[in-house]
Amino acid sequence: MSNGAGNEKANSGDLPDDLAKFRDSYVELFGSLPALPAARFAFSGEIDPQALRLIEQLRACVLFGCHRRQDHEPHPVRHASG
Repeated sequence: MSNGAGNEKANSGDLPDDLAKFRDSYVELFGSLPALPAARFAFSGEIDPQALRLIEQLRACVLFGCHRRQDHEPHPVRHASG
């Protein structure tokens, strides 16, 4: 990772803040971070964070409809019970 990216790091996992929000959306949805997303964040977050960013933006669009939000922030979790 670049030396200049230190200001945007999240406290847990050394991910940029935007990727940490995407990771946290899994925890909010499932109660913990499932193994496959955890591995994807660990590997891609270090090797190619931009690819991970694109993957997570696509996932958010598929699950929550990207036509409704232009900023590509993680979407709020919608619980089936609510």
